[in-house]
Amino acid sequence: MTNEQHGKCHAIIHTAAAAAGTANLSIIPGVGITGDMVAMTTMTMGLAAVFGGSIKYDKAKDIVIGELKKVTPQKSSVKLLSKFVPGVKAAVSVGTVETTGWELAKRFEKEFA
Repeated sequence: MTNEQHGKCHAIIHTAAAAAGTANLSIIPGVGITGDMVAMTTMTMGLAAVFGGSIKYDKAKDIVIGELKKVTPQKSSVKLLSKFVPGVKAAVSVGTVETTGWELAKRFEKEFA
């Protein structure tokens, strides 16, 4: 990954993480997961473009769902706590988006090389 590509990935991933984290501060049911999906799907499309690829929205959404199954915390205590403490939910979301974003960047670097 070139320095320019890394910088672009950094901006895309951190913007998506901030958007998802902000959405997860809401106490309204469903807003958090909707924010996560929109932010991560848009992020996926942007990361593919950094490496010269093009992914349509539906394909990006499928990729996100597959990645979320790999990195979503499975510890019941974290899930339970995040339901009642918006800050925890937001922090988990930011961490998930960051982890997924960098994994996708590595994947797309190879895939679109």
